[in-house]
Amino acid sequence: MPYELSQGVDLLNETETFLQTLLETIPDILFVFDEECRYLCVLSSEHNINQMKASHFVGNRIHDLWPKELADRFYHIIQETLRTDQPQSLEYERDTAVGLRWFEGRTQPLPQSLYGRKAVVFLARDITERKLAEIARTKSESQLNSLYELGIVGFAFSLTGKQWIRVNSYLCNLLEFSEAELLGMTWAEFTHLDDLKNNIFEYEQMLANANNGYTLEKRYISKSGKEIPVRVVVRCARHQDGTIDYVTTMVEDISERRKNEAEIRQLAFYDSLTGLPNRRHFNNRLQQALSASALHKKIGALFFIDLDNFKNLNDTLGHEKGDGLLTLVASRLSGCLSKGDMVARQGGDEFVVILEEIGNNTREAMAQCQRIGERLLDVLCQPYFIDGFEHNTTASIGITLFDGHPEKSDELLKRADIAMYQAKAAGRNAFCFFDKEMQNKVSHRAALSADLLVGIREEQFRLFYQPQVEHSGRVIGVEALIRWQHPDRGMVSPAEFIPMAEESGAILTLGHWVLKTACQQLAIWATKPEYAHLTIAVNVSARQFYQSDFVEKVLLVLEETGADPRLLKLELTESMLLQDVEDIITKMTLLKRIGVGFSLDDFGTGYSSLSYLKRLPLDQLKIDQSFVRDLLTDANDDAIARTIVALAESMGLAVIAEGVETQEQRDCLAGHGCYTYQGYLFGRPVPADELKLSCS
Repeated sequence: MPYELSQGVDLLNETETFLQTLLETIPDILFVFDEECRYLCVLSSEHNINQMKASHFVGNRIHDLWPKELADRFYHIIQETLRTDQPQSLEYERDTAVGLRWFEGRTQPLPQSLYGRKAVVFLARDITERKLAEIARTKSESQLNSLYELGIVGFAFSLTGKQWIRVNSYLCNLLEFSEAELLGMTWAEFTHLDDLKNNIFEYEQMLANANNGYTLEKRYISKSGKEIPVRVVVRCARHQDGTIDYVTTMVEDISERRKNEAEIRQLAFYDSLTGLPNRRHFNNRLQQALSASALHKKIGALFFIDLDNFKNLNDTLGHEKGDGLLTLVASRLSGCLSKGDMVARQGGDEFVVILEEIGNNTREAMAQCQRIGERLLDVLCQPYFIDGFEHNTTASIGITLFDGHPEKSDELLKRADIAMYQAKAAGRNAFCFFDKEMQNKVSHRAALSADLLVGIREEQFRLFYQPQVEHSGRVIGVEALIRWQHPDRGMVSPAEFIPMAEESGAILTLGHWVLKTACQQLAIWATKPEYAHLTIAVNVSARQFYQSDFVEKVLLVLEETGADPRLLKLELTESMLLQDVEDIITKMTLLKRIGVGFSLDDFGTGYSSLSYLKRLPLDQLKIDQSFVRDLLTDANDDAIARTIVALAESMGLAVIAEGVETQEQRDCLAGHGCYTYQGYLFGRPVPADELKLSCS
């Protein structure tokens, strides 16, 4: 077993299965940080991990993702844990995908052997419900104390409720009437009309000797028309024969309590930034909408709305501008919908809309959704002015219908989310309806993603080598290409599993395995004279290259395998040049000093700047197969290939064309000055022991 995979297998066997099983049963989230506060691992229940999108974390430092003040606090306790070798505790607030949440957590140092470096585990628990309960209890206790301290109670005496015989000054002040005015009135004259019915029923029951009083909450209307919520306690005193002697009423102004209750409800059910219903409120309303749809046999719809490129605004202009945009978006969405519809903030830059009873049949409902979707897209793409700054953005919308059949709200939300991502894939600023094919693709992808970790653990991956030849047909090198031999699915295309590995962070493990396996092969070929001249090109992912210790890892692999660094060629992509070019140049220069070569893969498909390109210590440009494919029939592709060859020659770089499948393509490339090729014309990727050294 290769050294690196052996370590990975041990780690997975010893920790991941146990921790994942354990964490599925508890609501906690487990993070593992290294001493730089970089995420090494994220484990949680399926519910939490879906909300968190763990692939967003692994490989990043906490300062890259969290506000500086909070990130500094985490960094401090990580360092304290490593320094003292003792657990540390932390309570913090965090703006998550479901809004502002409170967490408490505890650190624990990990054995250095587990990850090969110092690491700390942090177990976080969501304590939001407890915090809200504390807020509610504090407000209630404060209110109760103030009631008795201020003595805000009112007494009234009446005979059968028709004539007041005494009122106190508090009731006069509360209702803004004089004592003389109140003595000439009955309670019905200043009770809110909507509250009279229950009040009259209770009063009549008491007069009928059914009880000796009642307590209820209602609204009084003051002389100036102000609506006052009150708690009324009515008690009657009876004669020996059961007839009523008089009635006593105590009136308590509960305006402050109602206000506090409203504030607590706002905290619990509404988003603090936009004022829209939050995820909890939305879930309740969606369940009601599904029940109503089943009862009335009417079709409804759920819209899932995500702003396009919102992260760019936050990263470039700051979170305050981002919050300002979210507030304006919420206002525009609310203004587009009818009174019976609901728009809620799902979290982050995601919003959801519930439409009820939009049609009696699917065709009618889809037409209505299309009209609303077009209106929403049009409104959301209008310019936003935030603190004098003009910002333009668009949105992607996923739509799914519900038609009275039994539905689970989370399944419905998942379908709308899938449709939204389909809209993004279609180019953004669009809406897309959910269909079954989407669901099947997502289910297949989820199953394959789960198999990926198993595949790494069980060594299901193989390294194949595709020849790179000079004009004579002699093999001068190979490109190392990873293959997944799945026990049930057969050979899985890298186009399927590489993007998943990128998202999940598994690309770091796979990429390191490819590098080490290729270097081991170089060491083996070095003992065979006919193979000793071969170079091996290894693709390096952006996530690998951006690791702070990437250079050290490459040097360690070369040392452990004994491979000649002059025969190792690392292939980078143009897209990598969009971030931190200075760091890329530094790493390339360090490796170049020991003989490692560099090739720029897929050249011409990205947006790299020539000013950066001339500074990179490259050895080779690679003409992408998308230009080679139509070289003979598309004048633009032919011109691009000719230009790349000329550019490479002017910069003193070698050039190689990939995807060469016909003799005509090779001849055309040779005519442009490209004399090194890779493609099916010369050989398909094969295991090392099947590689032939002549393709003439």
